[in-house]
Amino acid sequence: MRAPLALPYLSEPVEIPRVRSSTRGVMGLLLVAAIVYGSFVLAPWRHGDWIPYVALVLAETILLGNAVAMWWTGLSVDTRAHDRPEVHAFRQALLSGVSTPTVDVIITVYGEPLDVITRTVRAARDMRLAHNVYVCDDGRSDAIRDLCTHLGVGYLRRDDRRGVKAGNANRALARTHGDYVAIFDADHAAHPDFLVVALPHLARPEVAFVQCSQAYRTDNGNFIEIAAAQSQQVFYEVICPGKNRFNAAFHVGTNAVFRRTALDDVNGFYEDTHSEDIWTSIRLHQRGWTSVYLPHILARGLSPDTLDSHFRQQFRWASGSFEILLRANPFAAKGLTFDQRVQYLTPPLHFLQGFSNLWFLLLPPLFLLFGITPLETDSATWLTIYLPFWVLTQAVLWMQSGGFRIRPVVLSVASAPVHVAAFFAVLFRRRAVWRSTGAKGSAPTVLEVTLPQVVLLAINLAGIVVGLSTIENVTGTAICVALSIVHVLVLSRVIAQAVADRRRDASPTDHGPDRSPTTTQEGVPT
Repeated sequence: MRAPLALPYLSEPVEIPRVRSSTRGVMGLLLVAAIVYGSFVLAPWRHGDWIPYVALVLAETILLGNAVAMWWTGLSVDTRAHDRPEVHAFRQALLSGVSTPTVDVIITVYGEPLDVITRTVRAARDMRLAHNVYVCDDGRSDAIRDLCTHLGVGYLRRDDRRGVKAGNANRALARTHGDYVAIFDADHAAHPDFLVVALPHLARPEVAFVQCSQAYRTDNGNFIEIAAAQSQQVFYEVICPGKNRFNAAFHVGTNAVFRRTALDDVNGFYEDTHSEDIWTSIRLHQRGWTSVYLPHILARGLSPDTLDSHFRQQFRWASGSFEILLRANPFAAKGLTFDQRVQYLTPPLHFLQGFSNLWFLLLPPLFLLFGITPLETDSATWLTIYLPFWVLTQAVLWMQSGGFRIRPVVLSVASAPVHVAAFFAVLFRRRAVWRSTGAKGSAPTVLEVTLPQVVLLAINLAGIVVGLSTIENVTGTAICVALSIVHVLVLSRVIAQAVADRRRDASPTDHGPDRSPTTTQEGVPT
């Protein structure tokens, strides 16, 4: 028996924790609580002021829809062993040399720091099983070309950037001929056994690709870095494994192995988008191909480590998801099963929660400032119905993650304006970029990064002051003041992080590689 895998820079097991049976039980209770809460809030006879009520209905519909879709997918996780007999047989054939398929490894780069690329290329080169590595450089860097020569790997560049990352990868496909194609982003360094673990899952001829988990290094240990990494846990530990049940696992831009004939069947990676990963997955599923999500950490990348870089990453990911909703429209796409259509709606539904979070940030101060009440019910009754839903949601996160993670919650709330801006950018077909307005080459100011959060903070502070000075509804005022205080604490923490980032950027100390998402090209994560 082969020894258990262990990444050289990891202490935890490579395999992602399975969804526990106890967690699945709480998920079932959560679905019931979501239905009860939804039936209470969405009952039209409980409406208060009509415009706020309609806004509340939309916000809660998004929130509840996301919760139901997410936890239903989580409940669908197949707890059986992932390795089928044919997978074991193919792996043994690969390791013994009986089977010798050709494998091309593509690393797409565009302006990332040389030390980051060096680490990724070395890791790819040193993977077990025979393969050829190609660095596809859209930045046309002579330094990277020389690096590839030094490390003994292939180097490809092109004269234009048509199709951005997808075009870059497709150009490499046109110039290579391997039976299988592994793809990595420039910052994702693979484990030596990446191919040994992942490639055998392509044993069945109908499997188009195998997608492994995304995970991130947290070397610096700052707030943003840890929060951004933790925020991906539920998606990759609970949601993605559940997608296998519906043949709806989709590519997330890196850490995947494709069958070349499958890519040829859809003319390569889809280029007419910045979300080539999920669009390519849709096209493959439409053509009848299957996919596999493998819950193993077999590569690690760099996480954003500043608030500005995190917001830009979120804007890009949200834009890609909203393209799926507004342009691909899974429910109108031919060739997909009903389950696949629903699963392809989960990414945009997740980012639509930005509207819900924004409304919930505004609702308490609107009551305190203007007496606006979207629901005609007493506050104690609402709290009694809402608390089970909230507590069970946190319980699932606690049980799966091993504790309550406040950092991802803070980042999620703070990112609401970014997600809303991304939606309208896609809706009105504006160029999907999120850039601070600071001078080129300089770090953005605190206000440039956090202006929406500063405004929301001021509104909540005003609500607290006015609410406490003009108390009419004691219970309602107490609840709304408490919620506004929580909002103030969350928003203050985010603004404080922007201040810390600004100070760090102004310091002459070397802070390690630049992790700004403007240097990467991936689309939706996912």
